[in-house]
Amino acid sequence: MRLTVQSHDQFDEFAEFDPKSNSLEFYSKKREPERWTGVTEGWYAAVGGGPAMLFRLNKELFFSHRGETIAVEDSVHARVQGGEMKRRFILTQQDQELISIDYEIPQSPIPAELDFTETNPEDFDFLLFVRNVLETPARRMFARGLSQQ
Repeated sequence: MRLTVQSHDQFDEFAEFDPKSNSLEFYSKKREPERWTGVTEGWYAAVGGGPAMLFRLNKELFFSHRGETIAVEDSVHARVQGGEMKRRFILTQQDQELISIDYEIPQSPIPAELDFTETNPEDFDFLLFVRNVLETPARRMFARGLSQQ
């Protein structure tokens, strides 16, 4: 089974992900429209020296980084620490660290003085986006493919 995941920072870029082999095959909706199914099961970005993904499989969430995949149960929480240049993303479960990723904070490709769109820091920082999804119950449910009850 292969899942389609969308790039967090390139709107028309996608990848087919094979959870069994942890392999990604990248493609562009613009250049290869015939491959686009219209359905995605998560997001990916290059972070901390390798691909990171937040994806769903059978209504359950998973986080993967550099080949290590973690089931993101309701008891798994995320936090982001750091300053202006570098951050650390940490997934924990019952105060036990599951994964820690040190990374440089990505910058917007458009200088702030030229960008008049409304943006949030998570628009450019995939791991901040992941943290916000995991720590907001409605967003976590949406990412799992569930509607709010």
